[in-house]
Amino acid sequence: MVICEGQVGSTGTTYKPATVPFFVKYKSLLALLILDCTPLNISLINQSTHTHKKRLQPPTMSNKAAWQKTFKAPSLTIEDAPMPVPQPHQILIKARAIGINPADAAVQKLGLIYDASKYPIILGFDVAGEVEAVGDRVTRFKSGDRVCAFPIDLGSGEEEYKSQRGAFQSYCVADAALSAIVPEDVSFAEAAVFPSCLSTAAYALFMKDAMSLSLPPVSGKAELNGQVVVVWGGSSVVGSCAIQMATLAGYQVVATSSERNFEHCRSLGAAHVFDYKSESIIEDVVAACEGKKSAGVFVAYYNDESTVTCSHIASRLGGNAVVGTVVPPHLPTPDAAAKDVKITSSKILVSTNSLVRLILTYHHRLGPRYWRD
Repeated sequence: MVICEGQVGSTGTTYKPATVPFFVKYKSLLALLILDCTPLNISLINQSTHTHKKRLQPPTMSNKAAWQKTFKAPSLTIEDAPMPVPQPHQILIKARAIGINPADAAVQKLGLIYDASKYPIILGFDVAGEVEAVGDRVTRFKSGDRVCAFPIDLGSGEEEYKSQRGAFQSYCVADAALSAIVPEDVSFAEAAVFPSCLSTAAYALFMKDAMSLSLPPVSGKAELNGQVVVVWGGSSVVGSCAIQMATLAGYQVVATSSERNFEHCRSLGAAHVFDYKSESIIEDVVAACEGKKSAGVFVAYYNDESTVTCSHIASRLGGNAVVGTVVPPHLPTPDAAAKDVKITSSKILVSTNSLVRLILTYHHRLGPRYWRD
């Protein structure tokens, strides 16, 4: 995950994705993936004049976005974009930082989610910034709040998605149910890595077509249920979210990471942590799970080698012989994967109906816990 903060590039600028450091910090507004473009200043709105239900004022505001103009286009273009208007259940966010993760590259390069007729589109699944306006039904947020959000489409896929959603713009809208307050001691750059990673981990762990774990309680922590979950890549953002959620749901967690991140994983609730580079990693994990029923293995990041290794761990553990992944559907399973294990894909970005079911579950039972508390 790369974090960008800074200024919006000049209109009409075209650029190609590049390898960038983990944290790329710019001064002022949104960077929008621009690493070498001429900055264009955007005037700031005085937050002290905002009211609880401040509505959009088009004459004083303008928006720019990084557009992907065509299907699988290798570059994005900075141009004007319509100013999004929050619907009753939405908030309008003035972006201060965005997260750039592999899902963005998958949508751009592989053409996931949208067919060719839906372009141009605005990409981006992670944003942190300030609330500029709120919808009529929104009571949890007010203008000026520091927030992070997962600005994806929960609707029926209307054409308005092209400009309403997507983090790679100066202003975007997000569902209030998929937004959270950012504490004052957390920077926008830190908060911008959170939204899609939480949702990705939750999908893999709890959805019926994935690992189908028991949901955690609405408050408190479930009693240990005698089952164990393996989280491969526990120090990644997705893995860190998975460790905490599985622990709250009553599962013992065995995690992998690099040795320097062992304490981080333990602090999140992992009972055992092993070096994923170890030649004995399969035997180490299997031994740590002895005496407990396996609820499955979750691969928190994607590469074929990790999926293959985790499939053989799941096969050795028995129980719920399933490997949850962050891999989008339709990508082939590695040939070397264990044949007696179910390997699931993540449909969080390609199946609106599945995501709606997940979010509705959160909204009625767990949403306040993960997105508010």
